[in-house]
Amino acid sequence: MAERIPLVTVITPYRNAECWLAGLVETLKNQTYGHWECLLVDHWSVDAGPDRLKDLVADDARFRCLVVPVQRDQHLLPEGPALPRNLALKHAAGELICFLDVDDLWHPCKLERQVQMHLTQRLDLSVTAYFRWSWSTPDQMQWHCPPRRLSTWKWRWGNPIPMLTVMLSRGLLQTLQLQTDALFEPVHHEDYLFWLRLADCAPNLRYGCVPEGLAIHRRFQSNLTAQRWRMPIWTLGVFRRVGWPTWIRWLSFVVWTIAHSARLCQERLGWGSSRLSLEKILHSPPYGPKSLS
Repeated sequence: MAERIPLVTVITPYRNAECWLAGLVETLKNQTYGHWECLLVDHWSVDAGPDRLKDLVADDARFRCLVVPVQRDQHLLPEGPALPRNLALKHAAGELICFLDVDDLWHPCKLERQVQMHLTQRLDLSVTAYFRWSWSTPDQMQWHCPPRRLSTWKWRWGNPIPMLTVMLSRGLLQTLQLQTDALFEPVHHEDYLFWLRLADCAPNLRYGCVPEGLAIHRRFQSNLTAQRWRMPIWTLGVFRRVGWPTWIRWLSFVVWTIAHSARLCQERLGWGSSRLSLEKILHSPPYGPKSLS
């Protein structure tokens, strides 16, 4: 019997991202696993990005371009990816779903490794290790790996699942859709809120982690994730939305703040950093913890 080849849907929101679109298209075309579609969602761009994108993907039907409809109160909404992600999920045809921001990159083996894990272990959700690049230390890469196992306290310490590493099954999304209409709410830290809601409604999800650096998160001064000083306020807002009792909310906030401070110290001291270039990571076999030691 022939091995099943599931379709993977990759969701990429973008806004005023003309300079990043060519790299995004290239990182997907270089994937060794070719059975994917990419939904590129324009979130009210005012630059030439949408026109540039049409030229870049004209010869590849795996790319589909969508546009978030203009809303009356759009100036009151955070600039995050919640709205375009929700729109893309309504059009997604894949059995497996991934998320890739326009300024991030994937190793060519990323989809292949994760699809193989999903098929062999029948997973609901998988993640991979990843590298973090910062504009402040352009000659260094920090290697990070999500937890090998998830527990209640893993969610309290912080967001354990970076979106660019995720692959999840459509069935898992349908479980969450029974609880809420919009999977991603238009708030800051919408991804953390998404995972906390998922943890509540699917406590026994089948989870796996590929301990190889298969993604690169690039942090620029303008990124929302670079605004570290605002994150405690956003996190407290997320805990309120989850609906926990007050004492659990504040206990979780204290735990999160301690962990957040430790992560900032780790980044400032450069722990886990290696002198690796983007080109070396993307054109070498995937790096694991042993190969970096």
